[in-house]
Order: sequence, then C-alpha cells, then structure tokens
Amino acid sequence: MIHICPETDCTGCSACFSICPKRAITMVPDREGFQHPLIDQSLCIDCDLCCKVCPALQMPIRSNKLPNELFFAAYHRNEAIRMASSSGGAFSALASWMLEQGGYVCAASYDEDFKGVHHVIICSEKELPKLRTSKYTQSKTGTCFKDIRQLLKKGKKILFAGTPCQTAGLHLFLKKEYENLLTVDIVCHGVPSPSVFADYIGHLERTYKAPITNYNFRDKKWSWHHFNTKAEFKNRRHPYLGTWEEDVFMRGFLRDYFLRESCYTCKYSKHQRYADITLSDFWGYDSSEGGFEDDDKGISMCMCNTEMGKQAFESIKPFLVWCERPREMSLCNGGFSPRASTLEERKAFLEEYRLIGFEGTIPTYMYPETIPDELKVLYFWGRGHSKKFLKRSKKILRFMRKIKRIFKKTS
Repeated sequence: MIHICPETDCTGCSACFSICPKRAITMVPDREGFQHPLIDQSLCIDCDLCCKVCPALQMPIRSNKLPNELFFAAYHRNEAIRMASSSGGAFSALASWMLEQGGYVCAASYDEDFKGVHHVIICSEKELPKLRTSKYTQSKTGTCFKDIRQLLKKGKKILFAGTPCQTAGLHLFLKKEYENLLTVDIVCHGVPSPSVFADYIGHLERTYKAPITNYNFRDKKWSWHHFNTKAEFKNRRHPYLGTWEEDVFMRGFLRDYFLRESCYTCKYSKHQRYADITLSDFWGYDSSEGGFEDDDKGISMCMCNTEMGKQAFESIKPFLVWCERPREMSLCNGGFSPRASTLEERKAFLEEYRLIGFEGTIPTYMYPETIPDELKVLYFWGRGHSKKFLKRSKKILRFMRKIKRIFKKTS
C-alpha cells in the first residue's frame, strides 16, 4: 500500500492511522500544517483496512436515520453558558446531559499556546468550557478514535463532536453502531490551514508584544450577528478585539484562501448527514409562525438526523428555549454551499504565503471589508468600556434591523 486515497481528497481525519493493526501509519503535516498519512512500507501488510475506513473512499451507513430530519432553533436557558458559546449553547446542553449520565465528551480544544487545536476526551463539567466556541482551524484527533472504541466496549457513554468528515471517519473506524455513542457534527465552512493560524497568532503576539493567554473566534460582547474575535495577552489589561470585517485571519478564512484542499470538493458539505445531530448558527432564523424573538445573543440550528439524535434532543429540551422550524429556513447556512474561492485562488495565495510569509500576504488577500455605517457606533462603543453606551447602541442596531425586515417584507 503506497497511497490510501488521492492526497487532494484526504480529510486528515486519522481513521486510517487509528485502524492500522501494524502501526504502519503516522500522521505528518504538509507545508500548510494539514495532516496526511505516511505509510511505512516495511510494516504494511496490505490488509486494506485503511481504505475501508477512509471517508474519502467510503460513506458510513447509519441504520436508524429518520425518514425526514427534524429542525429546531434553540438557545440555552443559562445566560452565562449562552454568552460563552459561539451560537446558542446547544452543544453545551448536549455535553452536560452526557456528563451528568457519567459519560464522556470528545471535542476540539486549543493547544496550550493557542497556536493549534486538538481533540480531547473529558469526563467532568469543569473541563467543558475549553470545548465551547468555534475553532477555525483543523483539529488533530490523535488517538481519540481508539480511545473512544475502548470506552464504548466498556459500556461507557460518549458524545463525539467534530466536522462531518471526522464524524464519518469515526463511524467507519468503529464498523458498527453503538447505542452508547452520540455523534454531533457541525455545518462546516471548511478547515483553515493550521500553519496559517499559528502564524496569525504569532502576528498578534508580535503586534502586542506579549504571549496570548486566551483566544476566541466568536466573542459576542458586541453582537452575535456581528461577532468579534478576541485575544487576551499576558500582563496586558486590554484585549485585542477584531471586527468581522477587519480581522485579518477572518477575512482570509471567509474568502476561502487557505482551506484544506479536500474542502473545495467536499462530499460532506451537503444536507445529507451521518451524525446523529447537526449543529450550526441559525443565520437564516425567522421568528414568524411561533418562533421566539432573536435578541442577538445567539441561536443554534439543531438538525436531528437519527432516532438517537431525536431522543437526545428531547432529553435536553428542559435546558433550552426552543421552537421547531421549517426545513427551508434551517438549511440557509453557508456551510451547505460551495466554497467562494477556487483551487486556483488557493494555490496563488499559498505560493505567495510561502515566499513572503503571513504578514506579507495581508494587503493582497486579507484586506478589510467596508464597515456598514450602522455598525460603526456599535464597534466604537464596543471597543470602549462604557457598558451603558454599548447597551444603547445594541438597542439601536436591533431597531434598525427590525425596520429593514419590515421594509423587506412589504417590498
């Protein structure tokens, strides 16, 4: 065995590494930091197990899929948990429910220096905060698949959360359905380069002349709809707050310049899902016909794909404010759509990135978007320290958004 799948199709899920009976496969980073399998030919016995669990070559089969998915809008009743989450806190509700049963949760956590992301398995509520919030770079799963299998065989309950390809890789690796496993995937925009992300963190640390002690892609101090990035530094009182329109990493990420190559032709960024539950921001949310008000603090889109997912969502309903939503409204998230940039544009960016480095590519590829006039006041007070004026500007923004919706409906 020389190659498992074409290198351009590899998702980096590590299912092949986890299944190899001879430990002939190691995961090594390429120039962009994306992990790929490297096979030691002297150890390989050509058993083909790696090909059988590869989500680029196979698709998992789920036996308990619902004939029609169920769609819900939801947010956590605990205000602190909701505000600490990227969207509405539905993942936290599922994770807490699993932990309360004596189960385990496996999801993405930042590395200690915040320059990378890896999956970890936790078994206590106090560890849950590190699994919250979106992390826009590819997470290394390491030995998590094998660790999950061991826990399942011992009868332990576990929740796994990851990208659709990681979730598919786990199901293929396990080879069978487990009643004590709940899988959750996200509506994924694509996974950005770990090397570019590490360089971005280094760029912030050089700019502020201090190491980062905490980072959040989706801080909601100002707004959920208009979230900001937030970096906290050692021995610095004030954090870096980057707007959606100006933060250099967000601009490059949302323009799709440095995603993993397989993301541009991803077969999992579709409405058909293989996880029990799919979660995302509910960007297309409409409160009409029995919905609750959008107060700009975050709403989760919860898509139940299997009977197990349906039962799990029923179990967490007491912890959520929720309402059922139409399919068409729920599937408006951009992660279900093709990528904005092409592979040629990605190639052009990466060629320059290798030649002149991250900071050299900022003017050409990560230039800011124009900030709408109605957001300038929000950002101005958001960067200040007056909670009174920030609260007032939020009210003005919600009022203006409401007026826009009314004019849109009447026209």
